[in-house]
Amino acid sequence: MAENTRLIIPTVLSRTQLIRVPRFEDQDLLNALQKSYPGDEEKLKKAVYLAEGNYCKAVKNLGMSEESEYQLELFIRIMRLAFSRKFQQIFEWVEETAGLGRERQKALLIFAIRMVRENYLLNMKQRELVRLSPTEAAFSEKFSAFIHNRNAPAIIQELEDACIHIEANAYARIVLLDFALKLVKLIR
Repeated sequence: MAENTRLIIPTVLSRTQLIRVPRFEDQDLLNALQKSYPGDEEKLKKAVYLAEGNYCKAVKNLGMSEESEYQLELFIRIMRLAFSRKFQQIFEWVEETAGLGRERQKALLIFAIRMVRENYLLNMKQRELVRLSPTEAAFSEKFSAFIHNRNAPAIIQELEDACIHIEANAYARIVLLDFALKLVKLIR
């Protein structure tokens, strides 16, 4: 099972049958979650909204609320520090983030890629494609003006490179500091 068939070796791909599974509608996904996870309807709606029709992602979103709030706080902090060029606080952010552990660092970088993409779409006036929680949307209302076609691809590339380096067991402090310093240049 793969979401991207380009990642499958051609010899394996030629011996398989492709079955495309369309995404679930948000209401169908909400109904399924309500049966399995009765409780706070607002939390369920938020999980469904951010899941983009993916049941597994919706279930994961239900359990990740505290972690995603922390990721948002780290994302907001590094973006504000990079914009205002506060290098001492950037070093402190790097120290804090480097202490999270590799999996949480990768999750943060993937979250940051999503946030940059969503803010770019907001800047391009494509609101119908944007999937943000209320707290993410509140931050993005003003922040999206700083993510545009001249810096969004480069920021995403730097985030992807950092994620690859973290995954390859590179020293996290160096990778995160390199990303943060490049971000200072790109964000303005």
